[in-house]
Amino acid sequence: MTGSLKDHFDGFRRPRHRGWLLVTLAATVIIIDLLIWWFTVYQDMQQREEARLELWQMNLPYTRETFFNKIREGDVDAVRIFLIAGMSPVERNQAGETSFSIAEKYPHPEIMKLLTERTIRGDFAKTRRSPEDR
Repeated sequence: MTGSLKDHFDGFRRPRHRGWLLVTLAATVIIIDLLIWWFTVYQDMQQREEARLELWQMNLPYTRETFFNKIREGDVDAVRIFLIAGMSPVERNQAGETSFSIAEKYPHPEIMKLLTERTIRGDFAKTRRSPEDR
């Protein structure tokens, strides 16, 4: 047998190229992206919980019908809080009317603008369905 045991295992040392550096860098970027995503999701959940607490303090149940009633009444602040709490701007009531059709029927341009902004930003894609749909 030629050579020592040390010479035999020299080929298993860490490669001398920079590939391991690229892998480490890629793993670091992925970890940072995951942390940013987690922070964003956590912050969004915290805002929803705070908005639902505010609705509760206003004696407003977090239901679709209450949301539609506030649109009919033209209560911009309550509608904004409902949207932050997770109510979708594209919800339909039991009669099949959308929040847009109700805001249009009872002329409330401020609410229509708020619903449109939320829909364009796509905030409703992150929200859960209302409790009645569960």
